[in-house]
Amino acid sequence: MKTLLNALISSSLLLLGSACQPEAADTQNHAHTDHSNQPAAGGTQTLIQQAGPLQVTFDISTLQAHREMMQQMQMPASTASEASHYVLVTLSDPEARKPVQAEDLRLKFVGPDGQAIGAAEGMAPESFSRQGMFHYGHALNALASGDYEILVMFRWQGNVYSSGVKWNPAAAA
Repeated sequence: MKTLLNALISSSLLLLGSACQPEAADTQNHAHTDHSNQPAAGGTQTLIQQAGPLQVTFDISTLQAHREMMQQMQMPASTASEASHYVLVTLSDPEARKPVQAEDLRLKFVGPDGQAIGAAEGMAPESFSRQGMFHYGHALNALASGDYEILVMFRWQGNVYSSGVKWNPAAAA
């Protein structure tokens, strides 16, 4: 079963590749959507996409803002000191209005040079669950100027889905 999932994720990556360019109508930029009902940490950008029936929310913040938010919630924060940013992904069912947990979720970051940052097949993120919320997260070193691609691939209810956003740290500042 894992081999089948790896093959599906690999084909999703090949299909997505650098072609992950969401249409403007498909991407919403918000100042911040704080899923924890805690005070918002500054410096966060939220981008929203669809993946099949699910809404995929990408909250991208500086690593410092992420650590401050986690401290406010009294939760452990990522210790990746070489990272500049943190990507938090939330999958939700718009009809049920609740977060969902995926199986075998992977995050992939592609730098402005078109090269994968981290593992080419994607990385298993951290997961956070508290007070009815569920997020996936991973640190990102986004120091080079230009557009980054943030891709997510996952299995939910027997189907494989993928989505992604383009993000530019300079435009988010």
